[in-house]
Amino acid sequence: MTLQDGSAHELERLREMFQQAPGAMAILRGPTHVFELVNPAYSQLIGYRDVIGKALADALPEVSEQGFIAVLNRVRATGEAHVGRGVAVLLQRSPSATLEQRFLDFVYQPLKDISGQVTGIFVAATDVTDRKLAEEALQRSETRFRQLIEASPAGVAISERDGTVILANDELLRIMGYTRAEFERGAVDWQRATPPEYLHLDLHHMEQLRNGGLPSAFEKEFVRPDGSRVSVLIVARFIPGEGERMVAFALDITQRKQAEESLRATERRLSRIFETNLLGLLYFGIDGHVFDANDELLRIIGYSREELREGKVDWSRMTPEEFKAQDHRAVQELRRTGVHAPIEKQYLRKDGSRVWILVGSAMIDVAMGIGFVLDLSGVKEAEDALREADRRKDEFLATLSHELRNPLAPIRSALELLKRSHSPEPTLQSATGIIDRQIHHMVRLVDDLLDVSRITLGQVNLRQENVSLNAVLNDAIETARPAIEAAEHRFTVNLPTQPLELAGDPTRLSQVFQNILNNAAKYTPPGGAIDLALEREGQHARVRIRDTGIGIPVELQTRIFELFTRAHPSEKMKTSGLGIGLSLAKKLVELHGGQIEVRSEGLGTGSEFVVTLPLAAASHAVEATREAATSGESTAKRVLVVDDNRDAAESLGMLIEVMGSEVRVTFDGAKALEVAKEFAPDIVLLDIGMPGMDGYEVARRLRSSERGSEMTLVALTGWGQKEDKQIAFEAGFDKHFTKPIDPNALTELVQ
Repeated sequence: MTLQDGSAHELERLREMFQQAPGAMAILRGPTHVFELVNPAYSQLIGYRDVIGKALADALPEVSEQGFIAVLNRVRATGEAHVGRGVAVLLQRSPSATLEQRFLDFVYQPLKDISGQVTGIFVAATDVTDRKLAEEALQRSETRFRQLIEASPAGVAISERDGTVILANDELLRIMGYTRAEFERGAVDWQRATPPEYLHLDLHHMEQLRNGGLPSAFEKEFVRPDGSRVSVLIVARFIPGEGERMVAFALDITQRKQAEESLRATERRLSRIFETNLLGLLYFGIDGHVFDANDELLRIIGYSREELREGKVDWSRMTPEEFKAQDHRAVQELRRTGVHAPIEKQYLRKDGSRVWILVGSAMIDVAMGIGFVLDLSGVKEAEDALREADRRKDEFLATLSHELRNPLAPIRSALELLKRSHSPEPTLQSATGIIDRQIHHMVRLVDDLLDVSRITLGQVNLRQENVSLNAVLNDAIETARPAIEAAEHRFTVNLPTQPLELAGDPTRLSQVFQNILNNAAKYTPPGGAIDLALEREGQHARVRIRDTGIGIPVELQTRIFELFTRAHPSEKMKTSGLGIGLSLAKKLVELHGGQIEVRSEGLGTGSEFVVTLPLAAASHAVEATREAATSGESTAKRVLVVDDNRDAAESLGMLIEVMGSEVRVTFDGAKALEVAKEFAPDIVLLDIGMPGMDGYEVARRLRSSERGSEMTLVALTGWGQKEDKQIAFEAGFDKHFTKPIDPNALTELVQ
């Protein structure tokens, strides 16, 4: 055999091995990588396509865009082999098929001639798709496993038999007090972290596992590196196929343990409270059954402990019918939130009597609650006593007002007659002035008494309107001026030219400033000074009234606005008053959304009162001009006066006559009906509290008479409460005046 024959034989044998190789093999030639030879495994890999004699880009077009040609070019240019492992490639393995992803381990080995030039590239590839997919599946499985461990609310650890922890989630590290870095250094060992008193529990658990058992979770503690302890509920299992390597789950129960201890402490405290009998306590069921109660609760409801043990105490049966709905709402709240807000109710005691209680409850568990019961008997008795005292106070004030006004009525009428006589006698003029001022003072005291009572009870309705504060102050000044001038005070007033408007009751506001000005006049020695100034500050009006009077002690200034408080009850300067004016002023200012304050540096330094009121939203100038309204000469009215107080009736009748009206006077209701029938009055002034037929009945009968609808019926009485006025209007009266009637109001009525 020649050398040439031997080489041919060897080449043939290599070709045979090439064809039979289990791995995919190919030989590429030239710069375009033309397929010279492929084995069956390679042909199977590429879908048995005919590639011999074709360039790679033409034979396998889907491969040309995946970077393999660039690698082949580099191998051809450098002459260095290239190895790829687990490289993904997309192949079209049949003409109609979609691209299929495969994973390959491959080598590109350059083929060189005798001179070292690269003449081709040997390609050897192994399809490792199944292995790659298995690896990825395993990796995904491990990732999911780790994610599950990390997501677990419990601490999870995998440990060796000796206690070394080889895998732990963050929750376990938190429980045991280690960082991830410490874990990586191998510092975590569950045996070293277990206090000696719990090691026997660990050993017992392990022994049960070795014996094939499935032991239950048990409670133990871990000692953290900082020395603190944490309570855990822990359970472990051997990992199948891994000897005594095990997985353990630990749940942090520290808070539960603390809550249990707190509950035990609470129960101990409740037990002490239960035994003190400061409150009535009961353990109850939602259905009404009372399981236990202390002595105070039994005293409140009138049952014995023996009757409690016999099951005769039931909070539901003890509840009167009118409180059932309230109890139902409380039970619903208990079921929803575990507690209910305290409620006032009554219990029916064993003897049938009722007792007021305040009760609050909370659920201990789903079946039992605890209730706290306070006996309100004493409180309710005190409230009843206060209401009765308040009722008697109101009744007394109303009666006092009536009794004071009755004698004032004839005095005012007689005084008005004296004033209209225009006597030149100086002494008489002086006397009438004194009487006039004192009557005004008495009327104001009576009105203040009633006003304070009404405001305290919330019975004052402000007649709100847009009003000029300038006009209000001018009205108050005119009312207080006689007192100021009588004391010869220097009085200065500083009002802005642009009137300030606010929403309020002009009469009540004027009353505020009258009280302050009257006090200034009263408590300032003769010849003193009083200054009044009004100014605007933003959206508020501020009124300052300053005097040079005797001042207010500093310690009294916090109480000066309290009812019946007098700044100088024992001063040598004796002044009249009940100490209600400033209290009334404060309440009226607050009803208008304002505030009042006092400033004084003490005795002998004078005082300043500052009233702040909110202005109307769009404060604007108020026209101060008034047109005199005259509608020709007035026509004389026919007036019937009816009052069982002869002095009051006769003096009022005389005053009305002086005013130019025709008058008849009677002293009882029956006679008034007779006179009205014959006299046909335009106006009837009727006292209410007459013996026999009272004013209400007279009014009703007059209204039902032939000319009843033409008469103006006026109630003139000492009773001036809100309900008195309402009763008068319901009886048919057109107007209601309290005694003594103001002369100006009377003039307006009869002229």
